[in-house]
Amino acid sequence: MVTEKLIASADQLPHHIYVDLDGTLTPCDTMWECVAVVFKQRPWLLMLLPILLFSGRQRIKAKLAEWGQINFKLLPFRIDLVDWLQERRRAGHRIVMATAANVKVATAVAERHHVFDCVLASDNNLNLKARKKAQAIRDDCDQEPFLYIGDSKADQAIWKEAKTAVAIGARGVSSLRQLKHSHAIYWPLEQHRFKHAIRAMRPHHWAKNALVFVPLVTAHIFSDLQPWLSACLAFLSFSLTSSAVYLINDLVDLEADRQHHLKKARPMASGVIPIWAGLTIAISCLASSLTLSLWLPSEFRGYLVTYGIVTLIYSLVLKQLAMVDVITLAGLFTLRVLAGGAATSTPISPWLLAFALFFFLSLAVLKRFAEIHHLKTTNRVQTAGRGYHINDGPMLSVMGISNGYISVLVLALYINSPGVNELYNNPFGIWLICPALIYWLSRVWLKAQRGLMLEDPLVYAFRDPASYLVGVFVLVVMLGSL
Repeated sequence: MVTEKLIASADQLPHHIYVDLDGTLTPCDTMWECVAVVFKQRPWLLMLLPILLFSGRQRIKAKLAEWGQINFKLLPFRIDLVDWLQERRRAGHRIVMATAANVKVATAVAERHHVFDCVLASDNNLNLKARKKAQAIRDDCDQEPFLYIGDSKADQAIWKEAKTAVAIGARGVSSLRQLKHSHAIYWPLEQHRFKHAIRAMRPHHWAKNALVFVPLVTAHIFSDLQPWLSACLAFLSFSLTSSAVYLINDLVDLEADRQHHLKKARPMASGVIPIWAGLTIAISCLASSLTLSLWLPSEFRGYLVTYGIVTLIYSLVLKQLAMVDVITLAGLFTLRVLAGGAATSTPISPWLLAFALFFFLSLAVLKRFAEIHHLKTTNRVQTAGRGYHINDGPMLSVMGISNGYISVLVLALYINSPGVNELYNNPFGIWLICPALIYWLSRVWLKAQRGLMLEDPLVYAFRDPASYLVGVFVLVVMLGSL
């Protein structure tokens, strides 16, 4: 909310009010928003940016604004600030946007909110920032007193000239305090960027990478410490890679996430984490992951690189293709099992691969079914950024449930295979796992049918007490059958 000091001094404010765009009116940086659009639609154009850099930063902004069309209806804005500006305009103040963003972007935002009398912005020849912005504001208001709202150290040159200086956010407050301005108003926002950066990495999704331990469990390797240490290293390496992929996925999915009832709160979609920061974290995670993988067999690195490449292709293209997306997801889950075997030098049974493929295909379809089911409550007919329509629900339900039960059938056939006697003294006891899996699969699908599956099924399982009971039961049965 606007500070009490700003409200109390409203009648004494200067007639001219200037407000920055990037980081102020919106928590986002519109230049990086354009980069995200170009990366998704025409990524090869980004290779031209280093060449354009010799022409000046303003030239890059102009080209990005031309190449990447931002959906300003979905861009997050600080509504409390917009509301206050509208109140000031109704009170007779002159409201001007003064931004270093390209004029095409700034004009589109001004047309979106209908609160600005004028727009001062960068063009092909001028990067309107710091002293250049201060000069443009002085010329625009004809040397009359003005109020300026900004958010960064670059705004110090304008705050020095302003009669009233308003700072938004932690960086803005810190920069304005350095000036010791006589008429400074602080509009602090709780950023907690480190916390949001961790949240953007989605560590709660790391639970999926516990699949690298599956080969050790199914091979009954419990007493040898070395394979478990290797599996832990593989788990951490896969987790860092998956975090990098999630961040890149969020970059590609900005528009779709902002249309989703839950995903719009993601750090990059909501603007609490800048796009450039998200990319920096992603690169750091990838570098750390590859460094850790050097301690593991080269076959594991092959699986890790394959996972990263396929997931990137999935984020850019495959997830928009109905059925192809769920098959890819199932394959990526199965790839984790293969990577665990490679990291620990544990052979993978064809039975385990068959079971994993059908089981994870069921869960991948379940995730899409839950999204389809939510469409009914939002009066939409198609999922944003996906290839599914509201009428696809019944077909997905049949496909997902049948694949889940097929995975149980594969387990039953495995129990009757000759090789099972080599691992279990009492193979007959393994049959108890089948009804347990049937119960769990039926339960999660029933919850999805009722609209209660609001997250990834595997993440849900790691938070569900009943899933833990089923898991403990399965483990006890396995150990009891040895």
